[in-house]
Amino acid sequence: MSMSYDEFDPGMVLEHEQSRTVFAAEAAMFSALFHHHNPVYLDVERAREAGHPDLVVNPYYLFNLVLGLSVRDLTEDAGPFLGADRIEFLRPVYPGASVRARSTVLAKRLSSSRPGWGIVKWQTVGWSPGPAGEFLRYDRSNLVPAAARAGGGA
Repeated sequence: MSMSYDEFDPGMVLEHEQSRTVFAAEAAMFSALFHHHNPVYLDVERAREAGHPDLVVNPYYLFNLVLGLSVRDLTEDAGPFLGADRIEFLRPVYPGASVRARSTVLAKRLSSSRPGWGIVKWQTVGWSPGPAGEFLRYDRSNLVPAAARAGGGA
């Protein structure tokens, strides 16, 4: 269950419990389904020709995966997603990587147009144990209820 506005404090770090191993088939399927035809996402030989040891996992797939890993802790019972800013793809990720996420509260303020709600801004980092380290960083914000609501839902 996600937290209410009042429970988030700037500087607070949340290590998201869920993690996910990325498999080559799902990474290639994402690229094919969304027409990302960069050959390094779809053809291991072309990826190797470009200097990679394996297929490169599409960074937009990783963005969606990392965002999803943070939902339970940050926004599962919250209001609308207000967007992501300053998305940085820091390094390539290859199939077999274990993807994890961590979020830091950057700021919060009460909504001036929606009483009982606040806006919380986090920086979320996607990372993998071992040499890959941090591979993705972005800021995001959501409308969050000022107090926990009975029954959850938006």
